[in-house]
Amino acid sequence: MKKRIIASILALCLSISATACGISDTGPDKNSLDPLEDSIDAAESSVTTVNEYENVIYTETFENGLHITVMSDGILRVDGANVEENFKTRNIFRDYVENINTLEIGDGVHLIEDKAFSGYDKLQKIIIGDTTEEIGYSAFSGCSALTDVSFGNSVRKIEDYVFSDCISLKDAVLGDSVEYLGSYVFSGCTALKNAQFGANIAT
Repeated sequence: MKKRIIASILALCLSISATACGISDTGPDKNSLDPLEDSIDAAESSVTTVNEYENVIYTETFENGLHITVMSDGILRVDGANVEENFKTRNIFRDYVENINTLEIGDGVHLIEDKAFSGYDKLQKIIIGDTTEEIGYSAFSGCSALTDVSFGNSVRKIEDYVFSDCISLKDAVLGDSVEYLGSYVFSGCTALKNAQFGANIAT
């Protein structure tokens, strides 16, 4: 409704301009409003696209195809390739580590290597996507604020000490896709009250 009103006003302005120039016009009809509405739709779509990315404060694509995006609200999105060991020390990205509260592991990340996100002490939530198959040694150890972890449907292997010393972690639910669970995965998780393991785990 809003778009049709705007389109009508624009058409009326064009009609007035045409009359002033001596051009006869009987005024806008319904069909003449459609292209104007399409233009308004396109403009609104462009605004939406801009707004979607206006909160990005840092983005980078590494040589191996790994793409990272840091949002102003503390979300870190990672996708495209495996996450390397000691990832937080890589380039300028380390300057944003202290502000990250949510980690989203997206498509294309099959392996999270050793200590990749170890020591992210403000990290509260981890969402692991459906393409991740293996989580390396101590990958999330020492994430002292971590309370919520969501595993994708493809995680098969979780190495030693992955969540060690995550002292705020209360729940851990591993699905049936997990076949190997290393030693001391939850050591030092003093708040852990609920741990559920899938049927296919062989330690």
